[in-house]
Amino acid sequence: EAGNDPATSAHCLLKCDLMGARIVSELISLSSADPADEIVYTQVVAVSDISEVLTASVNMYEVRHSTTSGVTELVKAETLPESDGVVAVSHVRFFENDYLMTVSHYSHELDSYSLPSVLYVLEHNTPGSLRTWTQVQGYLTYGATDMTSFRIDEEVFVAIANYYNGSSHSIQSDIVRMSITDAHGRFSQVPLLTSNQSISTVGARAVAHFRLASSANTQDDFIVFTSELSNTIHLLSWDRDAAQFVAVHDLQHPRPTSLVVVTTSSDTTVIAVASTQHDLTVFTVLAGQGAHQLVQRQRVATGPLDHLRLMSLRMHVGDTATVALQDVKCVATLLY
Repeated sequence: EAGNDPATSAHCLLKCDLMGARIVSELISLSSADPADEIVYTQVVAVSDISEVLTASVNMYEVRHSTTSGVTELVKAETLPESDGVVAVSHVRFFENDYLMTVSHYSHELDSYSLPSVLYVLEHNTPGSLRTWTQVQGYLTYGATDMTSFRIDEEVFVAIANYYNGSSHSIQSDIVRMSITDAHGRFSQVPLLTSNQSISTVGARAVAHFRLASSANTQDDFIVFTSELSNTIHLLSWDRDAAQFVAVHDLQHPRPTSLVVVTTSSDTTVIAVASTQHDLTVFTVLAGQGAHQLVQRQRVATGPLDHLRLMSLRMHVGDTATVALQDVKCVATLLY
């Protein structure tokens, strides 16, 4: 809750008891199924509940606000089916429907890293009832560790970081296209997930999408992957003619893991990369003659960051962007 004072204040509005839980999505905004419904569905969040036997399933929680009573509640809606081992969730709005895409790293039940990324559609239930999600599609991944969804020219893509297939870390990560027509131009009742291209990675740990203003008064699309086991950060840009991403800069960096892309209030794009070397490194993207490259701006010593996720608080006070390190007693504040 931010007031006029630059020193932002915060308080707990809602809470619920969770055991061994990890949030695997940011708050997802949804509209009400019925404008006349007294329950306004504002946001949902996906939480991976890890049990004592190390199996994980994703539970969906709804933030529900009643326009009649004025009461706001945090309510568990359901456990997603086929959500064992889910490590990341992304919300996609596609042809007027809400979808969730999940990726899983490892299934203890199946003892396998080769698992389907699952696409769920939000069902329009009776007004006032809790929302439910139905599985509609799947896409095979290999020890997936991260994902992100984005739009380019009205098309929806999902980038997936693959880490391990059970025998090798030298496996490709994927750029997946979501469409409603198959290879023969026939329409499908549910969205189809097809490979748009593969990206060479070695033990990929994270992926993020971002845009930068170009000289032609437009925006260029970029993705960045971290390959922990080849000590590389991969920067790729979208080639509109080829309809694919092309590599523009492979930066050697010791054991990169999680990353987050933050745009400050002064429109500076900052990429923060965690490492198993107990540090957090901050990069910006330098535009050159027909090419871009990552430029290191700062390195911050931290505690152990292996297998941890960075999450942006998306809080901008002046030219300050704050990045929190989940499950670590450390907060790094990036000043630009």
